[in-house]
Amino acid sequence: MRDQLHASCVDIGGAGVLITGDSGSGKSSLATQLMVLGAQLVADDQVMIDPADGKLIASCPSGIKGKLELYPFGVVPVPVVAHTSLVAWYHCRMRPFIAQRANEPVMVPLCGAFLPQWDVDATSVPLAAQIIFHIQSLKQSRVATAAD
Repeated sequence: MRDQLHASCVDIGGAGVLITGDSGSGKSSLATQLMVLGAQLVADDQVMIDPADGKLIASCPSGIKGKLELYPFGVVPVPVVAHTSLVAWYHCRMRPFIAQRANEPVMVPLCGAFLPQWDVDATSVPLAAQIIFHIQSLKQSRVATAAD
């Protein structure tokens, strides 16, 4: 069951990050911040989601591959990775939004699987760095769980 979402997606060291939110909420801006910190773009504006072997694989529709909307400058070409396996979903909220200190994820159904989703304020300056560390901790906990 394939799905297409109005979203952005980046890959952080093999871990896919889905970024959703209303128009103007900061999806592309957050993707850009993550890319400056080393993430690679998978898709901007539209993301294809395919279930495969218990994972959710994100990719880019062919017509917009390699393009990033960089407000206020317009669409710019960027290098991309073809696909990534999603591990987390961040939903950008418009201001005023105050995240709880211990923002627990909500397990959201997507293409027959569930993905943890956190609500975030994309205008928060340190958010990109926080997401990099969050993804690293998620990857480490998966490795530790698999070793047990």
